[in-house]
Amino acid sequence: MDEDSAVYSFKAWVDGKKIVAELQDKMKAHTKYENALSQGHQALLLKEDKYSRDVFCCNIGNLQLGSKVALTRQYVQELPLGADGALRYVLPAILNPRYQLSGKLNSGNLCRKTEDSCVNMKTPIVPPEDLPYTLSMVTTISSQHSIERVQSNCSSSPVKYLGDDKTAAQVSLTDGHKFDQNVEHLIYYSRVQPSTVEMGMLVMEPAGKTY
Repeated sequence: MDEDSAVYSFKAWVDGKKIVAELQDKMKAHTKYENALSQGHQALLLKEDKYSRDVFCCNIGNLQLGSKVALTRQYVQELPLGADGALRYVLPAILNPRYQLSGKLNSGNLCRKTEDSCVNMKTPIVPPEDLPYTLSMVTTISSQHSIERVQSNCSSSPVKYLGDDKTAAQVSLTDGHKFDQNVEHLIYYSRVQPSTVEMGMLVMEPAGKTY
């Protein structure tokens, strides 16, 4: 996640059962998670990585063999504005390479510092056509201004407007999308009139001067 992002909701559905996370002190949350596992309950824990605050680790405990799990994380962030007037949203496909390289460095301080970090977890490297998963993504955009168009770097459906004023729209990735690259949306709005500010200047006249 970008540094200017903030998570405000995290939910899980385990075999149809809904689990809603609560914001708690780090140590208290970890203790409650461990206690729930020891009592045989299903539980989840979402936390920032110890040394990389833009990476989150999710633990789900006491899953039964064959269980189906769906996770929903909601967050808010300010989107950067491009020179062409488009807002840019990016869903990263992989962690930044600096995380992958950190475990290979021989610097003593860095290795000791990151040995208990989740960013050092090894993941298999496979060709894009052999990825064992696909990404399903529906993006809903709402604004006080009319949306002119949405461009994506990935194959996606035509923009669907949710009202005549075009202030809300949806765009979906095509079925079977292989999550082998960043998903990027460029959002263009209809012409927005710039705000005009009139400034008055206070003129101080010399003392004793009359009109």
